[in-house]
Amino acid sequence: MSQQGYTVKNPINVLSEHEVAAIHQGALDVMKNCGLVFQHDKALDILERAGCSVNREKQLVKFPGHLVEASLKKCPSSFTIKARNPEFDMRVGDPYVFFSAYPAKDRLDLETMEKRSPTLEEYFEDVMVHDSLDQVHWAGYFSGIPRTGGDIIVPGEFILGNVKHSQKAGYLGASSRLVEVILQINNIIGATGLTSVAASPPLTWYTDQIEILFKAAEANFPLKPVSGLTAGANAPATIAGALVQSCAEVMSAIVLAQAFKPGIAIIAQDYSQMLDMRTGSVIQGGVERGLLGAAWCQIWRNYGVPRMTMISSDAKIPDYQCAMEKVMSVTLHAQAGANIITFMGGIYDELTGSPVVTIIDNDVARMIGRFLNGIEISHYTLAVDLIKKVGPIPGHFLNTRHTMESWKKEQLIPDMADRKPYPEWEMQGKKDIIARATEKYRQLVASYKPMPLPEEEEKEIVQILKSAGML
Repeated sequence: MSQQGYTVKNPINVLSEHEVAAIHQGALDVMKNCGLVFQHDKALDILERAGCSVNREKQLVKFPGHLVEASLKKCPSSFTIKARNPEFDMRVGDPYVFFSAYPAKDRLDLETMEKRSPTLEEYFEDVMVHDSLDQVHWAGYFSGIPRTGGDIIVPGEFILGNVKHSQKAGYLGASSRLVEVILQINNIIGATGLTSVAASPPLTWYTDQIEILFKAAEANFPLKPVSGLTAGANAPATIAGALVQSCAEVMSAIVLAQAFKPGIAIIAQDYSQMLDMRTGSVIQGGVERGLLGAAWCQIWRNYGVPRMTMISSDAKIPDYQCAMEKVMSVTLHAQAGANIITFMGGIYDELTGSPVVTIIDNDVARMIGRFLNGIEISHYTLAVDLIKKVGPIPGHFLNTRHTMESWKKEQLIPDMADRKPYPEWEMQGKKDIIARATEKYRQLVASYKPMPLPEEEEKEIVQILKSAGML
């Protein structure tokens, strides 16, 4: 049995059909007449055989439009991401929406409101929280762990303990060697090693990311190509121009992947951002991020390719700004048909996060999910006969069977949001949502029970981790 997630009945469009076509044609024009750099001889060979024009000296590849469109059609419209525990498998593709925890370099200490690197113990506690929350469909990780050889160390205990699918299978900035180790482990435990491959805007693919693409494809694991451009810096300052470039960069990786492994599963990831020209910093929480991601979802819905977006904020602490910025964009992306939205626990970009905020965001995900579920219209819910029976004042509905049967189905009961009357809230210590979520955090960690691996699998994985210097 897999996770259910949510469904989008009527996804919104922020672009007209003509505008979607214009962005598509713009991306094809860039790919055909400008081209992209692929710094990898094997990739150049594959793309040339597939029908691309290749300049070996410049490592520049130009793509014919028909090849790009044929490659998009080879991408499965949906597929299953397997977790170590099958109860947390995810069917990715329309009409499903899942939520994911956001990575962060540092942890925010909520007592001092200062950021710091998490300890290994805190890292594992975060895994416990991700595994325990019902709306974290896809677990994340903290990347503020010591590095070795340029790699973030993914602690072996995390790999051995986590039961949901997680980004331990490959992430932005990971080396091809590390990804190879993680893919081996996923094979052993029967999980899907969904793997990120990141372009270097503008219009460049570096050697190591191409190596990651090949290693994941050889293992027949899905790929998550992403541009990660910053509009105004390494991409046009306009949202339309950024969409053209990011589509070109992601589609170029899809052509390579489909030429190398026809039919390989793809999730087209958007991590495009805007540059604040006043400060020189990247805007994480602006409404433009929500608009750009919603347009991305519409474009890739049109292609029939599953898609993923990422949302954080520009706030430095979990305040009103943090919630406002994330909720705005996450709601837009969910309603536009993002299949996976990564946002839970993030505070300040990928720099600061907190498992306590993840617990609060669990409520946010449930609220957005309730919105996606919509309004049930039926003879029973319309309640015409009941309204006529109760009639005008002094009639009321408090004691009707209809109310007793319906209210819990209609109303979302939040875990963290406080709805008590003011006097009761005052009597119970005037706790704000951070205090309540901190208590919940301690409860989850104290009650967490890991799911053990079969003995033989664990021995095999431990040996791989030791050989890789990860244990």
